[in-house]
Amino acid sequence: MIKHRWKMIFFTALAAFVIFGLGLSGCGGDQEQTETQDTTQTTTEYAGEQKDEMLAEAEAALENADEQIEELGAQIEDKWDEMDEEAREQASETLDTLKEKRQDLASEIDDMKDSEDDVLGDIQEGFWDGYESLKNSLNDAWQAIEDI
Repeated sequence: MIKHRWKMIFFTALAAFVIFGLGLSGCGGDQEQTETQDTTQTTTEYAGEQKDEMLAEAEAALENADEQIEELGAQIEDKWDEMDEEAREQASETLDTLKEKRQDLASEIDDMKDSEDDVLGDIQEGFWDGYESLKNSLNDAWQAIEDI
């Protein structure tokens, strides 16, 4: 009988511990869950702000490239009569290539807009690599047009 009584007390205490223990852990869990949600929201907002800043910088760089390509096209047009056939062909090809590179960069910006934060860095890196290539090509084209 005494053994049975101890078993009853033990199982009652165990049940109370489990019931009250789970209830208490649930109370603290709400606060922890709220803190986790707040942290996630803050991180997401920060990442969104960074993405917006990065897109603004990329779009400004693309606008600069557009201006440079437009100015180069105007220079080519101004010097067209001074160019021989080979120079004209080369200038036209160069301008077409620059416009293609510019279009590729615009596509990269669209990819950045649509991307998730975890791949955004790779896309951003691809954009800036492409922008450097375009900038170098523009510099080479300007040098060539100045030599005419």
